[in-house]
Amino acid sequence: MAKIAKEFHVTVSVEYEGVIFRVMPREGANDPEIGRPNLWDSVFDEPPEPVQPPFDHREAYAMELLVNLDEGKKVHSCTIRGFGPHTQKKLQDRGYIDVFPSLEHKFNDQEITLTKAGRRDWKALKRHKDKYPCL
Repeated sequence: MAKIAKEFHVTVSVEYEGVIFRVMPREGANDPEIGRPNLWDSVFDEPPEPVQPPFDHREAYAMELLVNLDEGKKVHSCTIRGFGPHTQKKLQDRGYIDVFPSLEHKFNDQEITLTKAGRRDWKALKRHKDKYPCL
């Protein structure tokens, strides 16, 4: 760990029982004489994601499945794992899905489709993540 910390010009602090873990840039890490780009500049200069507030894991999972469908294709909400009424409402409030009541089923299984705004913002989010990969 010390070898990597020296290579990236950071200070690592670890405490065992108190569970403290710190990674900080060392003094002189921004020195241009070092000859390597500063890791911290790219991390802190990254612009925020285009989708705000960021998706939670259920929203992201549902959006990933919906964006792979043909445009305008409807799918029953029960076919997406973890896609309950709360997640459905969150995506609908963002304007990313349209919800249609299903007339052929006796259960409250609605049909959903991805909107153009949802598809556009998902693609913008993917471009952002490709350009600024997470550490």
